[in-house]
Amino acid sequence: MPPDPTLLSILSDQPADRDRLGFAPYARTLAQIVSAEKTSTPLTIGIFGDWGRGKTSLMRMVQRELEEDPDPEIPVRTVWFNAWLYSRERALWRALISRVIQGARGFLGQNQEALDTLTHLESRIYGAAAPAGGHLVLPAGALAGLEGASLPPLMGLELLRRQAQRAGDRAKDAAQKLDTLIADVEQSEARTRRDQIAALDDFRRQFEKLSKDCIVDRGRLVVFVDDLDRCLPDRAVEVLEAVKLFLDVPGCVFLLGIAREVIEEGIKVRYQDYETTLDGAQY
Repeated sequence: MPPDPTLLSILSDQPADRDRLGFAPYARTLAQIVSAEKTSTPLTIGIFGDWGRGKTSLMRMVQRELEEDPDPEIPVRTVWFNAWLYSRERALWRALISRVIQGARGFLGQNQEALDTLTHLESRIYGAAAPAGGHLVLPAGALAGLEGASLPPLMGLELLRRQAQRAGDRAKDAAQKLDTLIADVEQSEARTRRDQIAALDDFRRQFEKLSKDCIVDRGRLVVFVDDLDRCLPDRAVEVLEAVKLFLDVPGCVFLLGIAREVIEEGIKVRYQDYETTLDGAQY
């Protein structure tokens, strides 16, 4: 049956494979800005709009412009990060960094020393994102009135120590052992936190050096971050802060598809316990 010419052409919810929204001039302009030799990096470009307004379609068009018509003088490698796809990760920022590291490997060729550095950085980032504790499972009867309990380690040990102290001389030895154990756990957790902070600091410093040595003179690493507005607001802010804190280095360009209200709401949630005059729009 031939199509009815009186019917309107309806676009699906999927990103457009052809330009039906008149985005081509914008895509070409953004691609030229990203790949221009005179464009200084690092650079972050925000593409703002509510969900379903075509942010993904525009970014896909920019990506095609960069890949199908490359500048031999400024080669570009692109990375696509779908934030929604990784939204169940414990540390969404770590997933973003891993994708960026994969893209950076493409510039290193057979430079085994640099490749080893990236592998080491990635392993340290995974360690830095790992939770420091777990839970201490107390059996039935360990705490009066409870069949059992699962508590953070220090809390559980502190409760047991206080019970031993209240028991007097009958549990004096147990209380002393718990004092020693609590001190050991506190030192271990403090050391873990120090190692995590050092890992994050080392990542920023070493990744910046590697980017200057291996990317800046060889092209651009362009990272497209999509579907932030499908994530919970505070997770979307987590991605933005990762870009600013760890990946804001020469040689890197980020294009972010963002719904403003998601970020503004995320700021309210993330910093609700802080006294600050910063609001979501300013952020």
